[in-house]
Amino acid sequence: MDDIERLGWYQFGPRGYLVGEAAKRLSGTNGRPIWIYDRCACIVLYGPVQLRTTSSDMRATERSFAFRLSDGQDFPSFLKPVFAKHFFGKAKCAKCKLTITGLQTRALTAFDTVKSTYLTCSCGYPGWFLESDLHTAAECAMNRAQISWLRTTRMKAAGGKHSPQEIKDILSIQDNRCFYCNCLFTDVQRPSKDHLLPLTQGGPAWALNIVMACRSCNSSRGNLPFRTYCKLLSPTANKRILAQLRKRLLRLDIDNLPEEVRSSFERGIALHNTQHYRYREGARKSERKNAAKNRLLPRTIKLLLGKQRP
Repeated sequence: MDDIERLGWYQFGPRGYLVGEAAKRLSGTNGRPIWIYDRCACIVLYGPVQLRTTSSDMRATERSFAFRLSDGQDFPSFLKPVFAKHFFGKAKCAKCKLTITGLQTRALTAFDTVKSTYLTCSCGYPGWFLESDLHTAAECAMNRAQISWLRTTRMKAAGGKHSPQEIKDILSIQDNRCFYCNCLFTDVQRPSKDHLLPLTQGGPAWALNIVMACRSCNSSRGNLPFRTYCKLLSPTANKRILAQLRKRLLRLDIDNLPEEVRSSFERGIALHNTQHYRYREGARKSERKNAAKNRLLPRTIKLLLGKQRP
């Protein structure tokens, strides 16, 4: 391990191969370098874990990679099930060829000029190989786990709460249809919660900040401001959305709404950003005609209700 710990970027050749005596000692019986950075490494962050994957020939049957853990950070719990399913017993150590069986870490200067914490084999080496298709599946699983973790983290930080009955009431007001495209919810087309004030901007989980949308519309909107997204929808959809918002507000005692509930709702319906990349992408396609026709939806409760205010 002394040779491995001394390895640094300066010891890599022009195309990333290990060079010199260190490379010979770290090569397999066929002379293949144990770790290759040919051209560059693709680096992706999953919480405190950094995945470094070589950008080798995509036609290769194996991918080489390493996991670096941020100093002082524990291995994140949201990734542990992914590792158990996709890496344990499958990924092989690039030095001794044993499969990974646990989350063993060690501080090394293996691929940096400074000592860092890496996920290592029991032999102490931080480089791994995995079949390309299994590596792709593992990365997809890590991405899904991180998205779920980020959403849960943001929801906890944003606060707010709602009951199952409140969600049923929302679905009833929407006639069990998507708030945006009006498709009917079924066992196959399941509803999902969409925040008027996005989670990425601190949107809390109060019922008034939630509408029920199909997964396609929810994904299409993403964190695009509510009024901006509605500009891309059809004029008919805008009229229906406005009617449903009024219907929900008329069922409430507006004057006695808690301030945090009222403020989050009004922030959600007031935001507008035509420079958002999702809006620009939509405005370049069929939605640009809708954007030209539609007026922005009202941006306050008072304007939403108009003369219908009780």
